[in-house]
Amino acid sequence: MKTNRLPEVKKIIGEKFRFQCDFAEAIDVRESKVSRVLCGREILSPEDQGVWAKALGTKRETLFPDPKGAAQDG
Repeated sequence: MKTNRLPEVKKIIGEKFRFQCDFAEAIDVRESKVSRVLCGREILSPEDQGVWAKALGTKRETLFPDPKGAAQDG
């Protein structure tokens, strides 16, 4: 199982916003960025993790439990 994918985040986005494009609009980013993050091709900064978590109604630590992973290049 790949650890860089975020299936729980994707699930919550679907429950709260239905579509990734609606979530992207709500947090003022391009849909392609949301897709890249969910596929593991881009890693969010801790600040962006907080924005995502707030928009999804949860804590950053719940969605992104490894803050060190956010600082890695990848």
